[in-house]
Amino acid sequence: MKKRLFIESDHLTDDELNTCRRTVRYMLKDAGIDFIPEVFDEVATYAWHEGEKAWAALLRADEVYANTSFVGLCGMGTYTGAPVVFDRMMKASIDQGITGKEVYILRPFEDVDWDAIDVKLFAECFKPFKNKPCNKIFTLEEGRVWHRVDIPSVRKAAKK
Repeated sequence: MKKRLFIESDHLTDDELNTCRRTVRYMLKDAGIDFIPEVFDEVATYAWHEGEKAWAALLRADEVYANTSFVGLCGMGTYTGAPVVFDRMMKASIDQGITGKEVYILRPFEDVDWDAIDVKLFAECFKPFKNKPCNKIFTLEEGRVWHRVDIPSVRKAAKK
């Protein structure tokens, strides 16, 4: 069974976590995929403040879930919180040769602020490989459908 991590850049309320658990539980159940009752094997909060703990949790996980739009903690256009965490983790994944991870963003593609992250790092971290598993990223679209995000789509969205 795959190890699932839920990650949050700052504080996470029980209500927010339970909503995300329900969403992922429905998705996994609909797909016939086995999961533990709690859905997530691990929950990492305050990843913006405790980056080493969050990174260690990511290394233990096969799948990483987040309910982020990549808007900074201090608002649009600020480089705080989730975009910093995501950029740092992409950089560390590249530097350490980490591949085969799946990232699931519990929001539609259009609701994500793609220009808040480093698109060059994104392209390197999520590039496809011929002979080994690559990192993959998905967004949750209407009708509870996962959409695999590709590099050209993020480049285009980041230019808007």
